[in-house]
Amino acid sequence: MSDLAHELARELLSEKCPCGRRKQSRKTFCSTCYHSLPTTIKYALYLRIGEGYEEAYASAAKHLDCVKKLTEPQQPTLFPREGNHP
Repeated sequence: MSDLAHELARELLSEKCPCGRRKQSRKTFCSTCYHSLPTTIKYALYLRIGEGYEEAYASAAKHLDCVKKLTEPQQPTLFPREGNHP
């Protein structure tokens, strides 16, 4: 098993979601993260490690990162528009 596969197996058995929330062991994500995923990714997360789970995990992480960026409060910028600075 590759290092990535070992790391994913360790995460799968943990009780902490990558987002920091509590999750059930043997579940990839907490229910909040899992339910925000598209159906196709949810189904793919049931694949076995070495048989497509790694790709499904990468797709889910990418999707969740996009969701996180959309829901995070935007930081005000010091110079909101080009040319509007001293």
